[in-house]
Amino acid sequence: MAYAPKEAKIIPGGLNLLPPGDQVNDGDCLELTGFWPGAAGRLEQTPTLVLQTPANGAGKDTVLQSGDDLYYAGLGSLYVNDSFIDSGFDGSPLGALSFQGWNWFINPVKGRRWRRNPSGSGYQGEYWTESRPNANLFPTILAGQGGLLGLPIQYQYYFTWVIEGLGETNPSDVTVQTVSTGDALMLTLPDDITPPDDATGWNVYRQNYDDSSGIGEFSIAYLVNATPIPITQTSYVDFGLAGSNQDDTAIRELGVILAFDHDEPPPARVMANKPFNGRIVVANSPDHPNRIWWTDALEPAFFPGASNPNTGQWADIGDDTEDPVLAIAIRPLTAIIYRKKSIWRVLGDFDDPNSRIDPIVPELGIAGIRAMCSTSVGDFFIASGGRGVYQFNNDWAQSISGPVDTVWRGLPTENLPTLGKTYESQCAIGYRGGRLWCSYPLANGNAALSLIYHLASQRWFDFGVGYGAFLDAGDKFYGVNGGVYSLEDQYIGGSTVLAYQSGYYNAGLPDHEKTWADLIVNHNTQGATLTVTVRINKNDNPAFTSFVVATITSNAMTKSIIPLVYPSNYAVTELQGKPIRSYSLSIRITGNGADDAPVIIDSPMILHYYLEARKAKTFDSAATDHGTGMVKIVDQVQFDIDANAGPATLQVHSDVPGGALVKRLGTSGQVVPQTTHRGSEIVVLSTRCAGRLIRYTMTTPTDFGLFGLRARVLPIGVYLDGTIGDFWQPTPISIGV
Repeated sequence: MAYAPKEAKIIPGGLNLLPPGDQVNDGDCLELTGFWPGAAGRLEQTPTLVLQTPANGAGKDTVLQSGDDLYYAGLGSLYVNDSFIDSGFDGSPLGALSFQGWNWFINPVKGRRWRRNPSGSGYQGEYWTESRPNANLFPTILAGQGGLLGLPIQYQYYFTWVIEGLGETNPSDVTVQTVSTGDALMLTLPDDITPPDDATGWNVYRQNYDDSSGIGEFSIAYLVNATPIPITQTSYVDFGLAGSNQDDTAIRELGVILAFDHDEPPPARVMANKPFNGRIVVANSPDHPNRIWWTDALEPAFFPGASNPNTGQWADIGDDTEDPVLAIAIRPLTAIIYRKKSIWRVLGDFDDPNSRIDPIVPELGIAGIRAMCSTSVGDFFIASGGRGVYQFNNDWAQSISGPVDTVWRGLPTENLPTLGKTYESQCAIGYRGGRLWCSYPLANGNAALSLIYHLASQRWFDFGVGYGAFLDAGDKFYGVNGGVYSLEDQYIGGSTVLAYQSGYYNAGLPDHEKTWADLIVNHNTQGATLTVTVRINKNDNPAFTSFVVATITSNAMTKSIIPLVYPSNYAVTELQGKPIRSYSLSIRITGNGADDAPVIIDSPMILHYYLEARKAKTFDSAATDHGTGMVKIVDQVQFDIDANAGPATLQVHSDVPGGALVKRLGTSGQVVPQTTHRGSEIVVLSTRCAGRLIRYTMTTPTDFGLFGLRARVLPIGVYLDGTIGDFWQPTPISIGV
């Protein structure tokens, strides 16, 4: 066979961990840590993370941006920027949302809202729902100043606090007062009552009265004051007159009915990613893991009927309490409910009698509370049960993680740790500019790695840090892991770990050894030093099959030709300094990134090699006439052979005498000696073999590589084989002719 140099072009693609390393597609990689997904066809250092808050270990699973403030939480505590502000949560991820000037946080233990003080200094924190007034109104009769109807009549009054931008509290206890005809009633706040800090006013409601006949004019309490009473005004006069819009007809037409169900939030674990038609939606309490609750529109501080077991603004999603709600994505007039085992859809607003709640994907759910993100190109989620990453378009879910599914299934890979399924609820997913970040915990529970999917090219990359939550805040993309980091931010050498490994190249001939000549790499490392390593034969024994062949460094685009030889410290002494020989070879480049500008490795990288003969335990030349149909005699055979594993046995078959191919070197053949390396070996046959057709076979209990074979052949002009009755009759020739 021709022993000529060949080349393979290495053009980096994306991760492919699914097939064996030497059967991946051209360009597929076994590791791509710290490289930019948007750089097609070459390796380019990715911008890395920058710490935004103290790395005090507090931030684990929650991050929310509000103006210039970063809120983050973990281990039961809540922080903003560099300050601790709240604690006492149960340690699970917090539901978090900015709405109506407040930042809302919910947890099975408690609900809280926080904001920067209006003065700009410090922070204000309140319980989610303000308590109702803890005192009654103080009534004073104003004789002859009003028009409250009838004989001496008993009126019932309530008042509520009006909270800035949030709505009203539940009412105070009732104040009962008998008022005579023509009188007015002044209602005064008690001197010792303290309004909530964020109360901007208060409202008065008037309920039914009893006259001498026992017939009540009102069955419910109506708002008397058309606009809230300022918090600085401590009394209010109910004149009961049409001119002041306080008579019965006017307050009925105003039509604001006193609500007694402005309840505290349920002990929920989950909050929708944005308001739904002006409502905050929460879900999953310890007693009702498959239930959702919602507020009134633009009144986020109260959950009507949340504590009522029979009626209220809540709905159960399905009837399987073993299938908890884990995330809610809001779209126009649609809420997508992600559960552990299924996906449901709410069509229409909650107060629409035609709205529907239907299962959309009944057989697939999400891994955890942070395992879903909603984007302009659909929702993405990490599926429960180690089933990988999916894209959901509001109608069906489609897997996008095939090349890296071994990680999610918990199967071992050469370079990447696998998902610790016990902790899959800690998986987190985030999206930024066409790049999908998917973090997962290891068997020890630590979030140590992220896989990144580039939507445009459908390639997977990896990043050497994992996160408990992500947030695309517009100008920044955040991940939380101990502290809050902005990702894809700056080029910082010490913070960027680079690791690239190609697939194992076998030239399409996995059973042929190759002698590897050199590797050509074009690079600009911006002064950083990268290490070039080769791994051979799918890295079955790292002590013998993985070794450094060079380091590269440059400050401009540079071409490096790297000889692929065994290093001087290679474990097999006789191979030191000699060309690397193997069935397959993988190129690995590692190091730390550069500062200020990205490391670039251009493509293609070029791998030169020589194809060797296939090693085998048998060889058969098939019958050959050596280029002539005449009888010929063979007495020597010369081999180009590598039989370093042990001697081989040669047998020669020929058709003379007898006309049939039979063994001519006895029944056991003749020994071809063991060699120390590839070389020429001449075997003098113990018996000269004659024939028109000759066949050569070799066998060995180990293996050998045969590069070529040739025989010394003596053609015979005329050969009489007495076994077949042949004869020779020459033709007469005239002398001199």
